[in-house]
Amino acid sequence: MLCRRHCIHSSSPEDLQRYLHSFYVSASSCGPIISPDKSRIFSPRPARTLPDFAVGNTIIPLCTQYLYLGAPVRITPSIPARQRVHPLVQDLLARLQRRLAPLRWLTSYAAGVSIPVARTIYITFIRSVVDYLSPALCQLSRATLQPLEKFQNQAIRLILGCPVSTRIVNMQRELQLPPLVDRIYTNVTYFSIKCLHRPHLSPHFSHVIETSLDPAAPRPLHRSGGHTLVSTVSSNIQRLNINIVAEDVDRGPPPWQTPVPAVTYTLTSTSDLPQLQRQRALETIARLSSSLRVAHHLYTDGSLQGDGSAGCAVFSPNLEPPFGGWAGRRLPNSSSSTYCELHGLLDAVTLLSRSRLNGLII
Repeated sequence: MLCRRHCIHSSSPEDLQRYLHSFYVSASSCGPIISPDKSRIFSPRPARTLPDFAVGNTIIPLCTQYLYLGAPVRITPSIPARQRVHPLVQDLLARLQRRLAPLRWLTSYAAGVSIPVARTIYITFIRSVVDYLSPALCQLSRATLQPLEKFQNQAIRLILGCPVSTRIVNMQRELQLPPLVDRIYTNVTYFSIKCLHRPHLSPHFSHVIETSLDPAAPRPLHRSGGHTLVSTVSSNIQRLNINIVAEDVDRGPPPWQTPVPAVTYTLTSTSDLPQLQRQRALETIARLSSSLRVAHHLYTDGSLQGDGSAGCAVFSPNLEPPFGGWAGRRLPNSSSSTYCELHGLLDAVTLLSRSRLNGLII
């Protein structure tokens, strides 16, 4: 059963209906509404042998194909011997070729874009699709993923305008683009390490990977694709030989129980004198501080540097610092200044919510 990005697996129709009802009741108590019209039942069994599955009082329709996280899933008996490319890779290549067409036009035009701009277009508009599908692609072997590698080589030649005789490794170094297959495995390994460090992000996946890394633990049962994914990720983490410590942090109440912060704006204009703007801001801070029983002041800001690096920080002179002390954090390069400032505000609100304190964020 699919509900936007949620998927429930079950080998028993009775268990699946029970899971559906439990999920429906739990979600309704928290606020989210499950739409049966956007949900589907996917099963390799003949439709006539399956009972009706319902969410609430509405029956969920059956399907033989759907898109899950951008990856096509369909019922096929087997891959034909003459079909040399895996169906998942073949569908992805068709999408990538359509996205490559605008870049081909831009690079071949008389007044074409520069190499840095073409590289940025490739990374954000084309390679991002592969990054998004990395967990699904990681379940395939390197040999199966080679058509994707050839596609990236084609795109690199297009960006640089190099002839066929140019070595691939030289072009990859020139554009600082790693092999696409290596990036797929790197993405999934990084995500797995992040889940092991913060188990609350994906408790089940974290437990499976942690169990697989322990030679004394019993091996968990997986489907064929899941076994490949877990085996690949575990091998990569063991090869890195790093010690991943689980983060022990109080996450505070769930989002639906977090109080909504009050937002106040200082009425001013950029045409006002700087002294007047400062006076009005200080008056607003004093007025709001007097309305709180205990006024904890948190100062936050975010910025984007000239070299593209971005970050944000939070500091309070009268609040106990968090674990590790007051420190900013890096944000993705080339983030907008608004994105950086909003993340700083989010960190401040999160800190107050976890501490269950009232405060004034400036």
